[in-house]
Amino acid sequence: MGFLFLILFPLFLAAQQDVVIAGPMKGQADLEKAIYWVMLEDKSRGERIFPDELESYFSNEKARLGFQRQSVIEEESVKFGNEYTLKIKLDQPTNATAQVRGFEGKDIHFLIGSCHFPHRGKMAERRNVIFKEMQKKNAEFMIWLGDNTYYLNSEWNHGQAMFDKWRYSRTQQYTAEFIKSIQHYAIWDDHDYGPNNSSGEFEGKDSTLFMFKAMWPSTTFGNRSTKGIFHKFSKGDIDFFMLDGRYHAKEGVQMFGPEQMLWLKEELQKSTANFKFIMTGNQMISPNRLGEEWMDFPEERNDFLAFVEQEEISGIVLFSGDRHYTELHKMEREKSYPLYEFTCSPLTSISNPFGKWNRKGRQKKTYVGDQNFGELTISGEEDLRRCTINTFNRKGDLLWTKVILLKDLQVKSREE
Repeated sequence: MGFLFLILFPLFLAAQQDVVIAGPMKGQADLEKAIYWVMLEDKSRGERIFPDELESYFSNEKARLGFQRQSVIEEESVKFGNEYTLKIKLDQPTNATAQVRGFEGKDIHFLIGSCHFPHRGKMAERRNVIFKEMQKKNAEFMIWLGDNTYYLNSEWNHGQAMFDKWRYSRTQQYTAEFIKSIQHYAIWDDHDYGPNNSSGEFEGKDSTLFMFKAMWPSTTFGNRSTKGIFHKFSKGDIDFFMLDGRYHAKEGVQMFGPEQMLWLKEELQKSTANFKFIMTGNQMISPNRLGEEWMDFPEERNDFLAFVEQEEISGIVLFSGDRHYTELHKMEREKSYPLYEFTCSPLTSISNPFGKWNRKGRQKKTYVGDQNFGELTISGEEDLRRCTINTFNRKGDLLWTKVILLKDLQVKSREE
């Protein structure tokens, strides 16, 4: 298995020959710091370099946003051969939306998708055009719902092979341009975690966890007591709960595990956000059986659904990827508001021909079998606050729209 390692050191600037081959990509940002990610080609073979191209980029950003040179406070790198990744933490956010509870009146606009297979040759040219169309949407940020690259043929067992796959994924033309254009958040699924349909029994999971953390600019994956890539972030009146359905999964027993579920429940109880978006790789409420889903773990799933009802958690919408088709699923609940799940897939991967037969609970005319991406906008004020879901094909054509009103995501009165 490949050897992975992390180096922490103070930043210094120097004249050099290195080039940026991917990024910079904006990642986690809050009211105190922001993180950028870049991939550099290290021609100095070991000497730490901050290239002119990158310095120019941050100089422009700092001039526009009022940053000072001293706002660059530290960096992390993961090195393989002549390339390495670099994360740079700043002491001010880039474009973080104000995180205010009861926040109303401001639009929040983001994109969503999953299953990005790094094709080659003419296939890549044809399928990657979707990122060109996504960039045109001028969204604030993008959420990647897993299978963000694809490890094949035991690449998950070798650090250099995993790095090379990410390098190729991130340097394809339209993908490379898109990742520089907006902020990004991500979770994983089986193909950027390990073998197909792999669970927590996968022996190389700590190496792939390390690689995933190296490729996405965030410092909040997992928590002090529990490993994984689960985390939470907020934008305006939305709390995003990003779940890990792989690291702790046990066949027939659990998808998320008790520690992660406890974290999720506690965070939901504390949340005062209008909207609570829960995101993971596999479908959560679909009753269909053609693929992996939370229905495979009924005890864990039923316990969570009972908790949400008992604690009267309002504003929940679910999001998932994995299936290589898109649909909007609706689950009616007798004692509370209906749960919606937006499954969005694939970005560039091939389609799933069996998806058209999974119809139970699917909202009419929301099935998409070809390449697509989702666009979400939260807009309006008070009772008119709403979540608008748009789905586009790879050419940017609108396929369908669904509006979910905030007032329709409220817990029903006990007297009703």
